[in-house]
Amino acid sequence: MDHLLERIRGKIILAHGCCIEKAFIDAYVASRYGTDELPAYYIDSLRVAKPLSYAGKSGAYISYQLDDLRRHYNLPGYLSHSAASDALACDELFLVQSKKMPTVPDLTLS
Repeated sequence: MDHLLERIRGKIILAHGCCIEKAFIDAYVASRYGTDELPAYYIDSLRVAKPLSYAGKSGAYISYQLDDLRRHYNLPGYLSHSAASDALACDELFLVQSKKMPTVPDLTLS
């Protein structure tokens, strides 16, 4: 875990539904270093998806799962729930999302 913390130092953490990763990292940092949370910035592609996606525009319920959003944007499918493939899948989704962000007024990453 310390190796991971060293690798992400000074970087922005991108994840789909990052509350899970953030809670895990914060719990480790609290137990190991006695601090409340890792001082880091997170971008949650799930949170970004809501105002950008088809459901955000229509108001209809639709899945915001990573695979479903990728399918909506015609991105290739990957093996789900594998750390490496989920990271790549999230990154590619965010690249598509970042191109659409200027079209959504008042969208922020925080």
